[in-house]
Formats: sequence, C-alpha cells, structure tokens
Amino acid sequence: MSNTKKFLRRVSDLESVQLAYEDVWVPEWDIWVRISEMTGEELDNWRQGMLRPNRRDRNNMELDPRKLKGQTARLVCLAARDPEDGQRIFSELDAPMLLRKGAGAVERLATVARKLSRLVNDEDEFEDLGNDSGQTLGVSSNSDSPGTSAVLSLS
Repeated sequence: MSNTKKFLRRVSDLESVQLAYEDVWVPEWDIWVRISEMTGEELDNWRQGMLRPNRRDRNNMELDPRKLKGQTARLVCLAARDPEDGQRIFSELDAPMLLRKGAGAVERLATVARKLSRLVNDEDEFEDLGNDSGQTLGVSSNSDSPGTSAVLSLS
C-alpha cells in the first residue's frame, strides 16, 4: 500500500464514487431491504422537511415540531434502494404507508440509513436548527443496547 495521498482534482474524479449501502434483513416482512447512504440533495431535502422560517428573523430557519411526524418513514423512503438499479423503491408519498407498519421494522431500516448518512454520533448535526426557546433537534446513539441504534430527540 502506498503512502501517497490521492487528491480530488476534477469533478470527473467523483463519477466512479458509489453510495455506501447495507442490506438489512427485516424478519417482520420476511425480506431483505437495501438501505443506501443518502445523496447530499436527499439529506438536505429531509432536513428541510422539518424546518420553517423563523418567526422573528425570516432569513433563518427553525425546527417545526409539527413536521417531525413521519420523518423516520421519510428517511426510509429516501434510503431504500433497488439492489439492481440503485433507484429508490419508495417515493415520499409512501411514508404514510410505512407509518402503518410495525415500528420495529421501520426503525431498524431508519437506524441503518442514519448510520450510512452519518447522522449517528454527530451531536452537532442539528445544532443550528434550534429556535429561540433553545429547543434543538439532536441525534444520539444508545450504546447500552446490542447493535446500533439512534434516536432523534428534542432537548
């Protein structure tokens, strides 16, 4: 292995870079689901879905607690991919259907999506989304349980 660093020099250098993925067994559904890292655009859209213009300063955004419902299902919709062509298997319109499925299966898939998209163990991820009351959206990991799990929490 060479100690030479390889630097990004052109946009074309990124053409061969693939999104990370993990195949997840969902015993409740008796099927495998491929969960992929989100693209930067998908991540921004997911975050934007939880925000509203700040009431005091329209140039800034704040967390809208009313928009938190369904965000776990939206995350799964953005990250679940067809293993053959890499296309999303759910549209965001499928989120309500996923909300009616067992929470354990949906959370298992969302946990992997958070891990692959680097939303786990990044306590500062949503630090700037707080409103004037000091409410922020944080991402934390529960290291006491077996496996990886993450939760979104209001603090």
